[in-house]
Amino acid sequence: YCIVFALRDSVGQISGMYFRSTINDQDQRHYYLKDRRGLYPGYPEPGVSRLILTESVIDAATLLQDGEIRKGYGILACYGTNGLTAEHEAAILGLKGLREIIFAFDGDEAGNKAVAKYSALLKGRLPHLVISTLQLPEGEDVNSVGVSHTSVVFTELLSGRTELFFSSEVSVEKTKQSSLEEGEASVLDVSNPYKLSYVGKGGNYYVQGGVGKQLDSMKVTLVVEHKESGHKSRNKLDLYEDKQVERLSREVGEKLGIRKDMLEQDLYRLTDLLDEYREREQAPVESSEQTVAYKMSETERHEAIGFLRQEGLLEALNELLGGTGIVGEDNNRLFLLLVALSYKMAAPLHALIQGSSGSG
Repeated sequence: YCIVFALRDSVGQISGMYFRSTINDQDQRHYYLKDRRGLYPGYPEPGVSRLILTESVIDAATLLQDGEIRKGYGILACYGTNGLTAEHEAAILGLKGLREIIFAFDGDEAGNKAVAKYSALLKGRLPHLVISTLQLPEGEDVNSVGVSHTSVVFTELLSGRTELFFSSEVSVEKTKQSSLEEGEASVLDVSNPYKLSYVGKGGNYYVQGGVGKQLDSMKVTLVVEHKESGHKSRNKLDLYEDKQVERLSREVGEKLGIRKDMLEQDLYRLTDLLDEYREREQAPVESSEQTVAYKMSETERHEAIGFLRQEGLLEALNELLGGTGIVGEDNNRLFLLLVALSYKMAAPLHALIQGSSGSG
């Protein structure tokens, strides 16, 4: 009893789904597939200059029904008051022509707090942006306003939107300018999660492939670039190991002609920034739109057991696998499914997929 919305990746392919219950508005309304990926209605067009961020998918779907808003604004749904993910951030940071972000979150305390948090975050990443918010009635959201009013209400709300001002903007700009004069940036650029970058006093630093999830180490592939000559040194090391950091600073300093103490200072600062980034990425999502375990009804359970007891079960499973889009590889696809299902057993099976280069 849900309406389903497709979530799309950066090339427009469906990579996830969101389900909005049509019958239960109290206990649970929001459902996602496991390991949620993708954005709704998709990644914004590269040339968009004004982007509306809504608190939920249903709010974004409401705005999409207005042709004039679609023409003049990009629309992107967050996944609740704590649902602006790293994927959202990467998509926003990739919009080179973006000039304004407009928050259209619910008119309640949770919505106001979320706007304050995310506006500060995005202003820190993109200080040139104008950040504004729609003034929705107390206790209302975009969808409820759309249900009770004609579509012209959103045009009026947009024209009367409130620009947010940040008391620390002047001091932040001064600090940033001072840091740049000293050759040091204060933030980690995470616009590409597989190539994190940092501008330090001694050089430019690139963490290729991102950082691992294990909290007991910080093993990275690090590229150090001389700011003026562009010469680079590529290394693998654990930033948690002081001896490795000291040795790398000495060797890279001699190779690129950079002071060892400046390199050490940069690497310790970079380690702190990577720590913060990893903790933020792994923090649990505290959202009203939580993923819940799907419970089968008695009818569904009866049908499933009947399917499992049929003759020719493996052939039936293989046919279903083919229906998902796995073309050919009949034996391998069935074999891998059985290996995966063994996670329920005391001694799970494992498999390694190996093929010649370019075989796909």
